Amino acid sequence: MGEKTEITVSRRLRAMFVVAAAIMFALWGWSLVPPIENWGNPNEDGFSYVPIFYTTITCLPVGLFLLVGAIAGADEMLRAHASHFFSLP
Repeated sequence: MGEKTEITVSRRLRAMFVVAAAIMFALWGWSLVPPIENWGNPNEDGFSYVPIFYTTITCLPVGLFLLVGAIAGADEMLRAHASHFFSLP
């Protein structure tokens, strides 16, 4: 009963994690476009930085967790990351 068995995640699920992580990183990168376009614009009021703020809070951590889960590939690691990510203080 004390023995732990490590279950590896299928390649298909790992590929889905990589695709989802790429989508999250693409959304985060896409949010960088408005501030770059308005760089040095004297009429800029700062609202172009709002998408960066929210995507940095949501998409960047989710993308990092998905990428780590895809690289690790072990069920125990995925459960550990999911429990840290979804636990609320």
